[in-house]
Formats: sequence, structure tokens, C-alpha cells
Amino acid sequence: MGINRAGTVRLRILNDAAEESMLWELPLGSVGPLAGQRVELEPALPPEALRPELEALLRDGAVLLYELENPEQSVPLDDAVSGIADDGSWRTLDKGGKPWALALTPIGEAEYLRDYPPSRDKDSY
Repeated sequence: MGINRAGTVRLRILNDAAEESMLWELPLGSVGPLAGQRVELEPALPPEALRPELEALLRDGAVLLYELENPEQSVPLDDAVSGIADDGSWRTLDKGGKPWALALTPIGEAEYLRDYPPSRDKDSY
């Protein structure tokens, strides 16, 4: 029994939060080497494909958003939820996007480690 699409999106967001990625980086896909060629490891996804799972993770207390200028202070939940609903928040900073990064909470870290143990390296597919 594999991880369903929603589970794949959830795991992808947890992975990006573990790396403290910027919000605008979430929709980007990733490529990597495989058999001497560069292949797509994760497809690019539009924000609307990521929003429901990101909102669920925020509400579950598994991830949080923080502003780059003040990484010790997380964005309040209501502001984070309304912010991710706005397409403008997902733009790069030079195009007016929010200076928000994701981070795992202890709840999210436990889920991430359970479903994506450290011995499994996504770049070694």
C-alpha cells in the first residue's frame, strides 16, 4: 500500500518545511541525476494543488510559517491561512511575494521522520 496523492503532497510539504524552504519554492519541481541523465524527481505543482494540504498541516500544528526578518516569531495561524489563500503570497520576493519560510514543528518532525526516515534519501531514486 503506497502513499496516495494527498499523502505525497503532504510529504513533499513536510520535506520542504524540514529544509525551511521559502513559500514561493513549494510549487517548484525538482530534478536530479539518474543513470547519468537529469530527470524530474518531483513535478511542479501550482499553489492551488498545495493549498489544501498546507492549510491542513498548519491547522494540525505540523508546520508553521515565519517571516525571514523575524525567524523566532511564527506567523499567526489565521494570517498564515489567509496568506496562503492569496496567490500573491506565492510569488518570489522580487515580485511582491511574502517573505515567509516554512518550518517543521515537533508534531511535523515526528510525522516526517515516521513517513520519510533519514535512511531514505529522496535524491537517490
